[in-house]
Amino acid sequence: MLETFAAGQIAGADALEPEEDLSGMATEDQLQHAWDIIALGELIVRQAKERAEAAGARNVKTRLLAGDYADEIINAAKTEKAAIVVVGSRGLGRLREALVGSVSQKVLHRANCTVVVAR
Repeated sequence: MLETFAAGQIAGADALEPEEDLSGMATEDQLQHAWDIIALGELIVRQAKERAEAAGARNVKTRLLAGDYADEIINAAKTEKAAIVVVGSRGLGRLREALVGSVSQKVLHRANCTVVVAR
């Protein structure tokens, strides 16, 4: 789970990436799969918000975004004028990480605020 700490606000984020090839599935099945991924994302974000509030965070904002993980985290940090971003040290896709570099590395080098990589 990646958590972005922004000026007293916490937004939960998680990288959801379908691992299987969907090209052989019927269009209706592909749509259902997409809705399932969105529902899982909403659950993860809701649980992150609940954890943050249980830990005493106030004014918690959440978003479910699509796109390049690092770019979306960096853009959210800019939008929220974050003082600090905390990211996990490893994600879900090892092959993707090897090919395009880790999310934490991209955020570390491109964010305009302090970045902490947690293990």
